[in-house]
Amino acid sequence: MAVNGQFLQNIYRWDGTEWNSLLAGVNSTVTSLQVYEDSLYVGGYFTAANNYVAKHIARYYAPPPPCPAASAAFSFIITDSTVVYTNSSSNANAYFWNFGDGNTSIATDPVHQYGDTGIYTVQLIASNYCSSDTVTQTVSISCNLTAPSADYTYAINDSTVSFSNNSSNAATYLWDFGDGNTSTDISPVHLYNDTGTYTVQLIVFNACGSDTVSQNISISCNLPASSADFTYAINDSTVSFSNNSSNAATYLWDFGDGNTSTDINPIHLYSDTGSYAVQLISYNDCGGDTLIQTVTISCNLSAPTAEYFYSNDGTTLTFINNSVNAQFYYWDFGDGNTSTDQNPVHNYTSNGFYTIMLVVRNLCSSDTFTTSISIVGVWVNENKLKQEYLGNNIPNPFSSTTQIPYYLPENSKGIINIHSSDGKFIKSYNLQQGVNTLVLKNENLATGIYYYRLIINEGEVTVKKRMTVTKY
Repeated sequence: MAVNGQFLQNIYRWDGTEWNSLLAGVNSTVTSLQVYEDSLYVGGYFTAANNYVAKHIARYYAPPPPCPAASAAFSFIITDSTVVYTNSSSNANAYFWNFGDGNTSIATDPVHQYGDTGIYTVQLIASNYCSSDTVTQTVSISCNLTAPSADYTYAINDSTVSFSNNSSNAATYLWDFGDGNTSTDISPVHLYNDTGTYTVQLIVFNACGSDTVSQNISISCNLPASSADFTYAINDSTVSFSNNSSNAATYLWDFGDGNTSTDINPIHLYSDTGSYAVQLISYNDCGGDTLIQTVTISCNLSAPTAEYFYSNDGTTLTFINNSVNAQFYYWDFGDGNTSTDQNPVHNYTSNGFYTIMLVVRNLCSSDTFTTSISIVGVWVNENKLKQEYLGNNIPNPFSSTTQIPYYLPENSKGIINIHSSDGKFIKSYNLQQGVNTLVLKNENLATGIYYYRLIINEGEVTVKKRMTVTKY
């Protein structure tokens, strides 16, 4: 057998365990032979006994290449806490490093920094596709730096301290100012909020260790001490305070009745007579001072007299307060509503009879004035009235005048008759059509119970209600 004119003894195929001849007993001419990666392609014309000629292309697996064993080896150079590793492994194309401090790498020649001094077992695994090898070495990390030394000075300006860091051989710093605040600045500036003595600690660090220094710093105030002082003038229940404090920036007054102020010269109105402990605290940046004086509120006023009148606009009443010698006012409108205005305006939402009370007082005493009014301007429910034809009189009971709501349909005639409780006819009123109100004036009606009856179209509709007359 020949390949392109060259004699070819045989072609073999690797089946995974041994070589097998593919061309044994074949006498032919091979016109092409090509190898692509792991495959062998053979093309040619093969003549059989029956002179049949055909083109045949076959694919055969090539044998794996020989595999040399991997061998792991490395060396290293230590500079302080940094180690540079040099990989001298052979027959390997993959690597796994374990630096002994919990960190790993797959780099060929890694550089690793250790966080602490100590002895570390470093392992390298070198591998190829058919084998691997492991080697370990001990790496000792020690500190070649000079130990750090902590030192500082400071300058005080009122409550501000400027620190100068004089430490040596240090890389990082931690300050504790003794008031709960810290800093990692080299030379910090710190403001203290209060006077006092503070222990300031500086800790300095490098890769080899740390050092600590502490000093006591006293913060005192260079301002003059504050001095609280005041006088006051009493006018009835009003007190005007004059602040005579010195070296003070802010003030806090306590008037002894539960009220306070931060004004410099406050004016305060007391609501009752009595003796009050008035306290003034004056402050500056260095502290405060306190003064307490007793203020006595007594009554030099005449007794108050309560009096008012009002104007009525339907359901709204405007009250005019004519009280004298009064400082405080309390109104009760009789419908559950109250007011402390001097001249209130009040709107009633329901018809009825109401008792209005005004209580006035000053520091010496109080007085009360009461009147009764009748509200009749709030209209009845018109839809309900059209169904029932006759409503309840307002007010009821009444003494002089009451109003009777009624409904008389169109094209109807109607009257309202007044009867005594024993049925005696008293008076009759002709009605207008629509929703209306009959104003009934008491003309010699004695105290007692009476009835009013609506009669529409001579008895087609008849409705009766009861009312009460009261003589005041």
